Amino acid sequence: MYIKRKSLEYIKRTIDKEPAVILIGTRQVGKTTLMKKIESDLKKNDYLTFYFDLEMPSNLMLFSNGVEGFLQYLTSQGVTLKDGMSDPVYIFIDEFHYINNAGKFIKVLADNFTNIKIIASGSSSAAIQKNLKESLVGRKRIIKIYPLDFFEYLCFSNIKESSYFEELDITKPLKEPVTHIFENYFKEFVIWGGMRSEERRVGKECRSRWSPYH
Repeated sequence: MYIKRKSLEYIKRTIDKEPAVILIGTRQVGKTTLMKKIESDLKKNDYLTFYFDLEMPSNLMLFSNGVEGFLQYLTSQGVTLKDGMSDPVYIFIDEFHYINNAGKFIKVLADNFTNIKIIASGSSSAAIQKNLKESLVGRKRIIKIYPLDFFEYLCFSNIKESSYFEELDITKPLKEPVTHIFENYFKEFVIWGGMRSEERRVGKECRSRWSPYH
């Protein structure tokens, strides 16, 4: 089950405004999940999309021959690359930093093919961000993806009381019974943070030994 992230709609709006959108963040914060959700929604509206996970050698191979080789692949898939003659084509590149000179690669596509929209994800390392800023000035929007916030954490954990936050009036104090319920969850959240998948599973297994609240 997909848990809607607060950043989702912002990313969608930005895709229509920028040639390239780059999602930056540490591992397990949900970059891939966001990209797959966006691609799924685009497909439902009959847009043409391509998704490349560059941790898969076969996908990375498509990028090994540079931009020209990649464009030949798109053409072989029936993509029209001439500006003004094709609907938008959405290219999703997961772990884009595996591409040699990734910033230049994205720059060439963004400069020459206005119908191509690039949505990429990668490491939050300072070196990668520096390379992107130097190569893609004015051509991209970098969006930092953070771990789950408290509300998202509750939803991801299938905690039924999370719906309380959807109608929460922050100008009024929480009712005492609700305060007690969320206090315990918040203590857990503070200790383990907005972890997801395997990290959360390991965290739960260690909880009884390390958490003072269990």
